[in-house]
Amino acid sequence: MDATLVLLAFVLFLPLLAWLLRTAFAWRYDRMLRAGMMRAGRSRDPAADNLSVTALERSPFDLHTAVDSSAAKALRIEVTPASALPLKGEADRAFTRATRINHRAQLAVAIACAVNGVVIAAGIYISLAGSIDGYNALALAYLTLAPSIVIAGRVMNLRWAQLMVIVAAYAAGGLALMRLAFPWQEIVRAYSAAAELFALLPMAGVLVLLSRRLRPLIVGLAALLAFVALNFAAAAVLSTFAVVDVSGVRTSIWVLAVAQLVGGVLLVAWLLGRDNWRRPLKLVMAGAALAWIIEWRFVLPVPLGLVVWGLLSHAAQAWLVWMMFRAFLGLWQRGRWSEQIVHSHVATAFVDGYLLCVVVVLENVFPTPWAALSIPVAFVLYALTLHILMRRLRASSTREPPLALLYLRVFSARLGASPLHWLEDRWRRVGRVDLIMGTDVGLEALGPRMFERLMRRRAYGEFVTAPSIVDERLAALPTTMAGDARYPVNAFYCYADTWRAAFERLVAGADVLLMDLREFAAAHRGCAFELATLIREVPLRDIVLVSDARTDLAEIHSIAQEAWGRLPSGSPNAGVSDPVLTLIRLDGPRARHEALLTRRLLAAAFTTSRG
Repeated sequence: MDATLVLLAFVLFLPLLAWLLRTAFAWRYDRMLRAGMMRAGRSRDPAADNLSVTALERSPFDLHTAVDSSAAKALRIEVTPASALPLKGEADRAFTRATRINHRAQLAVAIACAVNGVVIAAGIYISLAGSIDGYNALALAYLTLAPSIVIAGRVMNLRWAQLMVIVAAYAAGGLALMRLAFPWQEIVRAYSAAAELFALLPMAGVLVLLSRRLRPLIVGLAALLAFVALNFAAAAVLSTFAVVDVSGVRTSIWVLAVAQLVGGVLLVAWLLGRDNWRRPLKLVMAGAALAWIIEWRFVLPVPLGLVVWGLLSHAAQAWLVWMMFRAFLGLWQRGRWSEQIVHSHVATAFVDGYLLCVVVVLENVFPTPWAALSIPVAFVLYALTLHILMRRLRASSTREPPLALLYLRVFSARLGASPLHWLEDRWRRVGRVDLIMGTDVGLEALGPRMFERLMRRRAYGEFVTAPSIVDERLAALPTTMAGDARYPVNAFYCYADTWRAAFERLVAGADVLLMDLREFAAAHRGCAFELATLIREVPLRDIVLVSDARTDLAEIHSIAQEAWGRLPSGSPNAGVSDPVLTLIRLDGPRARHEALLTRRLLAAAFTTSRG
């Protein structure tokens, strides 16, 4: 088999394994979420019973007492394109601040990735300078910078077209530099293999690993990657000092080892799913130590170490991965880390690990240890640079209190893009996002608490089972800026008869309401209830409605007019001189939606209508 194909399979193994694990986790998560959304809570409060799922079969206005609002002026509904909205005062300053924070965060990622690439390139150049021509060493060092550029571009959320232009420009610059020293024929012959080994292969793997769909589960992958790195380090030390020799081990022993690994993982998973798992797990750890002592001290006719100790030792290793996972989740929950930061770390560690393997294997090409030593040093300097810059950015960006956005939508999985993507790079620099969880956003809003509960098969403990729990969850919401200089996305997991209670309390605490009405139709009764409630209880200027060509505008008009006709006398919209409900039509290129939507939201958040 071609050596390139073997190397490509090696490079793609971890990214494809990550995708396989993500697919399995997403399937399980989706099943759990669907089952939870259909459950009934434990409350028997009559007020809560009025919020049951059967109420969706009635009109969304039946739960409210109608009042005479004949004095109110007629409500106008306008559909406008997502064009630029002039901002004034606080809204304009908030938009400028969000843009500045985003640019500084992107610059921090770019600087950190550049530090990683430059240090590795310098180590490779120094290691090769004494053995090959200086231009050859410089060209090879230049090639090793390419994966760092790709990582920076994807973590900075650049579009694929922008990233490809940057990579193409970098490649063209490298060819131009090499052309100054060599003719074209020699460049193609000498550097095709080097480009494949030091640039194209690691970029192929890292592009698969850098998919944003992997980001919600990247913390778990980081724990697994850290464990693998520790195992490789331990194996290298043991091999170097001839502590162990596995050269003559039979195939059956390797099969037994794999079976013990699977058994150890299943054992730890079973223990973590128990209510009282600490005591049994301590017994497992004590049994592993005892089996090792017996195997070391006595010569038994049965290879106890291969059977008992092997299973328990693999369980201990799986437990170590779990402890790393818990530690990473703790950093994430306290705002020290974030999915984006960990994604950058995993991708950088993946490329650096690949380059380290290549340098070690090609020891005859790299006669001095500078190349191998520069790679771990580069990763440490990269991590320190990124965290220091982000910490300084967060310290200078939290002087203003964060805004609160409630994101409502049609629960449709067919939408091509979620506004959560469009809120990521500007709105979340100045405010958080609250939402009621549904299968439509899937893993996008998965938080650390639910992640851990899912792994322990305790996911339903995160659901709001009674209206009285909503206030407790609201008080415990994370509101601080996370490690990537973004405010969090807070998801409320609700049963079928508690989501309305959660919705009504979230409305009261929001600075602005975003309602995604794309693909809205008459069958979406829950969405109809939310729209009618907003019209009655929220100032119209604080509501941002998003629509598209598939939105049933006639149904929206009917719901809005009926809600306006039943407007309570205490409504903040009672007596409005010119009541207008605006629907923003999101057409055209999606690249413009992020900035335009943020401008609309900030204009609504800084109205004086909500006290």
